[in-house]
Amino acid sequence: CPSRNSKETLDKKIIVDVMDFAWERYARQASACVILISSDGDYSYMLQKLRDRGTKVVVLHDKHTSDVLLAAANVTLHWIDEVLSEFLAPPTIPQLQLE
Repeated sequence: CPSRNSKETLDKKIIVDVMDFAWERYARQASACVILISSDGDYSYMLQKLRDRGTKVVVLHDKHTSDVLLAAANVTLHWIDEVLSEFLAPPTIPQLQLE
């Protein structure tokens, strides 16, 4: 396992685990979907290879996301604007109708 720095080590472990998951699904001719929560373009090559094998790829990202990472996904969702927006909006209070 790499030991240069913890981020690089973690990145490589994620890549190996995701590719192992997708390969097992591919070998069994089963569908697969990978959801990555990241803005790191270092994962774009892995995602493109997964798509080449038929794996569906979803990326949840923020506003500082690499264009190559977004291009490698089947579906991209902005974490704040498209995923959490419903939960971050102020609650609405129903108006009482008085007659």
